[in-house]
Amino acid sequence: YLTDRRFLRIFHKYNYNNITLWNIFMSDIRTKLSNRIVTRLAGRIVDVELDPVDIEECIETTLDKFRQRSSNSVEETYFFLELQEEKTEYYLPAEIIEVREIFLIGTMFGEHVMFTWQPSNHRLEIVRNIRGPETVMLWCYTFRSDDELIEDIYAKPWVIDYAVARAKILLGEGRGKFSQIIGPQGGTTLNGDQIKNEGTVDIERLEQEILELGSGEEPLSFIIG
Repeated sequence: YLTDRRFLRIFHKYNYNNITLWNIFMSDIRTKLSNRIVTRLAGRIVDVELDPVDIEECIETTLDKFRQRSSNSVEETYFFLELQEEKTEYYLPAEIIEVREIFLIGTMFGEHVMFTWQPSNHRLEIVRNIRGPETVMLWCYTFRSDDELIEDIYAKPWVIDYAVARAKILLGEGRGKFSQIIGPQGGTTLNGDQIKNEGTVDIERLEQEILELGSGEEPLSFIIG
């Protein structure tokens, strides 16, 4: 993989038509995670009866769970919003999950603006009589991207372990449907129940780890799940 400086030079050189090396680089992060999951399941030694779609489902479930339980899945962000005359309702991007404060730009001390926020539909209503165009600054919390979570120094070990645990459960359920394979020498018993139990124990441990601030959470985080 390219070093940071060399990559940035190439990135700026070949950024065109909204198709950038950055997108290719970030998609490779997810591929690396999929490969690590298969490796952790001894997929280089024995057959692992999971399709790429199954591995992708484990990753999606893991990231969804992390966002539900960990404050490390969000970050503070500031946005500028242009208010229009007599318009009080605005719909913000889906990445914004909470609006903390709104400040009016152009005043000496950054006057606070009253508002109501509905996270279910990302609807922001300004409680103010807007007589003309105004610019406000929004102090928000936004979800970090999938690739940022996968590469985060604190979240990465948890994400990998949880995705592997989910894969164990899925693999165990599949093998449990065919617990014994009949062969010429008496047949073979699959370890479906064992690997499923291992995955369940791992998930319980990892979910407790989040509660104990084990994956980069801030103390007394506002997201509990």
